[in-house]
Amino acid sequence: MAVPSDGAGNAPPWRLVGWAVVRGARHTNTWSHTDGRPFTKKEQATALSATREEFETFGWLLERKAERDREIAEATQAVIALLNRYFVALPADSVAADAAAIMTEQDRTEYERLLDIVAPDGWLFAPSEN
Repeated sequence: MAVPSDGAGNAPPWRLVGWAVVRGARHTNTWSHTDGRPFTKKEQATALSATREEFETFGWLLERKAERDREIAEATQAVIALLNRYFVALPADSVAADAAAIMTEQDRTEYERLLDIVAPDGWLFAPSEN
């Protein structure tokens, strides 16, 4: 993955450091996190000393994280839709395990696949109104 430039070979005004995309003013090298917090002096030094390989590696990691976040969001919506199909046939105080118990084999297989994405540790937490 190449680090973008302005076409004249100059580095972009942003830098990839840690788990944040940070922006720096072109002339002041004032860096901040995406949430607006300014970098500490140590973070500034790290950003200014990063190599091209580090930028490329981080770019790949950032893309992978975005893909994983999308995958989790899509799986979460699919789990909700799948469970809702069964919750309509269950009492109001039912939980996910109740719905899983009455699923078809095909839906149960899909449910388990989705849970591996959404809750890899095996814990599915859904807040209730109680």
